[in-house]
Amino acid sequence: MYIVYLPLSICYYYALAIKAILEQFNSKTHTLVLELEDVREHDRRVTEEAEIAQRDLHQALTESQKNASLLTEYHELYDLQRKRLEKQINLIASEKELWRGAAHTIALKVIVEHKLATSKRLSLAEQTWYTLASHFSIYLMDKDTIELTDVHKSANAWREIVETFDREQGQREFETTKNLARLIKSIETLRIAFRQDHFDLEGKLSQIPDPRKAIDYLNEIKRWEDSCTHEIEKFGGDTVLINEERMKKADRQLKKWIDMTERLLSRHPSTNSGDNTEQQALRDLFENISILHSQYRIRMTGENGLAQTVIFFSNVLESWSSKFNTYAYTGGKISEGEWLAFYSQMDEWLEGINKAVAFVGKSTKDSSDELDEQKKGNAVKNIVEATAVLQQANKGLVSLRHYVESHNGRIS
Repeated sequence: MYIVYLPLSICYYYALAIKAILEQFNSKTHTLVLELEDVREHDRRVTEEAEIAQRDLHQALTESQKNASLLTEYHELYDLQRKRLEKQINLIASEKELWRGAAHTIALKVIVEHKLATSKRLSLAEQTWYTLASHFSIYLMDKDTIELTDVHKSANAWREIVETFDREQGQREFETTKNLARLIKSIETLRIAFRQDHFDLEGKLSQIPDPRKAIDYLNEIKRWEDSCTHEIEKFGGDTVLINEERMKKADRQLKKWIDMTERLLSRHPSTNSGDNTEQQALRDLFENISILHSQYRIRMTGENGLAQTVIFFSNVLESWSSKFNTYAYTGGKISEGEWLAFYSQMDEWLEGINKAVAFVGKSTKDSSDELDEQKKGNAVKNIVEATAVLQQANKGLVSLRHYVESHNGRIS
């Protein structure tokens, strides 16, 4: 057996290495212990929260069962009350028929006993008129039921068209807003870069852009033109034709709805102030629907000022695109004043595009058109919301059915 004696320095090195390894091991062990404690603490908190949630859930279920039991009791009580009232109504109706039959029998006996010929003829006429009135009231109720069903069909068809158009128009306007926001950001970025590259600290034009820089500006302007062209296409061509056809279809359904409603109301003229109120509510509904259609046409054609603003901006961009193209590729000249005009117009463009963003979704014509209407003596119509009109339409249908059925109830 050989004993190897290592130098003292190497032994010292190994001792330090072993000590470092042990310290690292102890440090990692301590870290793991701390992490284990954190995990235990987290588990404890989660367990407590789960217990609290379980207690809350149990309490909520208990309350729900109590409420369900109470609701069941109220429902049973309601059924008992309804059945009791139905029995009383049937009893009163049978007693009424009994007394009516008895009175009629006594009247016939009196007529026969005293030979009252005129009274007998009146009795026969009354029975005949009663039979005819019953027949025509049944016929009227059947016809009203059919036309009320047709009214609901036309109203539902109109509602589907309006809801679809409103949803798609809202999506188009959302895309327009995003597109204009990107355009504003791009103009602001170019404006800042143009000032940093070509103006000195005193705000004077110090360096005219070279043709290579003009090509960069030209490419940016062409992207702006493409954005404007995309927006302008929404106000013409197939998009407007399709939307206009939808609005015409909605107009036809509205006309059918109005015609059938007027026929129903003509057979049931108003007899008190409450009836007049219901008929006025229906007239207000149809007026608001007409206003809503007008607002949709204004928004889809851009007559609210949006189309005019975007087209004007597109024309300005086309002019600058032509100038930059000539300067960059054919050796044309752009004076210092024109470069200053280009920079200053970017502020005007930002103002115009921000104004265009405000026009998006606007339901009235541009302010200049409104002033022209007022000068001509035409009142500018109020703005209505699609959601409010749809709710008003639902109430109008319920009101019309109630109005007709209450009249039929009085007739029968």
